[in-house]
Amino acid sequence: VAGEDGPFGGDVVMINKDDRATCETLDYDAATERAILAGNVVLNSGADRKVTAKKVELEQKTDTALLTGDVVVTQARNVLRGQRLAIDRRKGTTRLDTPADAGRASGRIYTLLYQTDSKGGTKGTTKPATAPASPFGANFRADPSAPIEIEADSLDVYDASKTAVFRVNVVAKQGEFIIRTVEMTAHD
Repeated sequence: VAGEDGPFGGDVVMINKDDRATCETLDYDAATERAILAGNVVLNSGADRKVTAKKVELEQKTDTALLTGDVVVTQARNVLRGQRLAIDRRKGTTRLDTPADAGRASGRIYTLLYQTDSKGGTKGTTKPATAPASPFGANFRADPSAPIEIEADSLDVYDASKTAVFRVNVVAKQGEFIIRTVEMTAHD
């Protein structure tokens, strides 16, 4: 960033070590330590982390970020989609949701998650797990090598406890295995 005099237009590029941000306009206020990136915002961190949004508000004093408008987070093959992503690094919390907006009802968030092995690679194909037969004779099977698709109204991530909580009308699918619930907690 070359100065403090209001919005920078055109193709804006910011680079800090392995992090890179591009956008159409940038408005930076040095006194409040606040930056607003707008228009086709793309944030890259390292080789496999990317976030896109229409607008990003970065607050350095509070160490928070608010990303809005067609938010897509990718890390390797994992994908999260929603309309708003709020990050509070001091508290170690993140929230992804799709709130109601001018003329649009609230919506859903979507995640596609691939399991990895202990070395960070994708797990190989394994035989589907089989739970003990229920009293009704049904077997529940999930294919642990299949990705997990989850839709919900919101997702809250808590860094300290390494948990992710999907809330309201949660639908989780792994292969042919489907779970529907009000709330689902995933542990790292």
